[in-house]
Amino acid sequence: MAFCLVFIFGQESSRDQPASEVKYALIGAGIGLLLSFGFILVKLHLIRKQVLDTEASGLQMRRTEGIEVISEDD
Repeated sequence: MAFCLVFIFGQESSRDQPASEVKYALIGAGIGLLLSFGFILVKLHLIRKQVLDTEASGLQMRRTEGIEVISEDD
């Protein structure tokens, strides 16, 4: 995105470019930001889900092990 902004605003004669090029560059940058933000949200959700699943399975295994030990003593 920084390259697009430098490319658009860094040129001395912006009168030669039609306004549609600037519009399309900004639309493309916006879509890119939206996709990257969505990707980051999905990755954070997957990490959080994996952590919660790992904690839940760890607790379930501990409970199962505790029940087995109690049943063996009886």
